[in-house]
Amino acid sequence: MKAKMFHAGWVLFATRNMIHDMMLEWKNSNKNCSVMLKHTHYNPTVNIVTRWTSYGTMLSKYSKTTDAFIEASKHPDSSITLPTNVRSFDATVEAASKCLEDVNVCVKELQTSCFLLHNVAKL
Repeated sequence: MKAKMFHAGWVLFATRNMIHDMMLEWKNSNKNCSVMLKHTHYNPTVNIVTRWTSYGTMLSKYSKTTDAFIEASKHPDSSITLPTNVRSFDATVEAASKCLEDVNVCVKELQTSCFLLHNVAKL
């Protein structure tokens, strides 16, 4: 059981890091921004260290812009790098998003006047 939980946590961590890197490539390069603007109206979202819910927001944004990332990565001016198998990665992202949604619901339910949100998030 511990091995499965460790593996799930590692997959979630690796998925989050890969998407964070892709969002940074999009955000930090003018060429990538202009290429992505041709394919989507969304702006890049990176996780904010002080807001743990930003992971879910970032994963959700990736899910909405997957096709734009694929098209932009084919453009000669783009430096966006995608995972080798994008569609299987998308399934991992979907599972990770659902996991984070469940965690968010649990944390909100646990939050009372006795437990502050930042203390519950540490659980």
